[in-house]
Amino acid sequence: MKKQAKMIRYTSGEFGIKIITLSRTDEIKVRTLEGRKRSSQGQYWTCPLSVVSVELLRGWGWDLHPALVAYLQKNRESVNDLSESSLEILGLGMALFHYQKKGVEFIDSKNGRALIADEMGLGKTAQALAWLQLHPEKHPVIIVVPASLKLN
Repeated sequence: MKKQAKMIRYTSGEFGIKIITLSRTDEIKVRTLEGRKRSSQGQYWTCPLSVVSVELLRGWGWDLHPALVAYLQKNRESVNDLSESSLEILGLGMALFHYQKKGVEFIDSKNGRALIADEMGLGKTAQALAWLQLHPEKHPVIIVVPASLKLN
């Protein structure tokens, strides 16, 4: 039997990873994964499905089930695509950082039906205004902000 990692689905509907270990050294590595749990019989480990966990398992030499490889390829592209955006927004009156341009592209890919959940101070309002500048047919709009930001 080899070190194997397979995609599983919990009864809650969430996806996870079933990890079969061979040695004590492998178990020490698996214990570093976030959210890992040992099965009640102690035959395998499980952890929530994430790009980080799958990449770690691959780097440690586990044989990944094809479903995990497909998950990794699909999600690594979206997570690691931090290249400069060619998006230009005329008439916006401010310059956007590259991550804000990526945010505007994401909103546009969802046809405006998206939540911007960036940390405070990263320019959620600027991203919303930029998307609205690209889509004048969506006007008029209401933007709700704290009173302290009305002047901005």
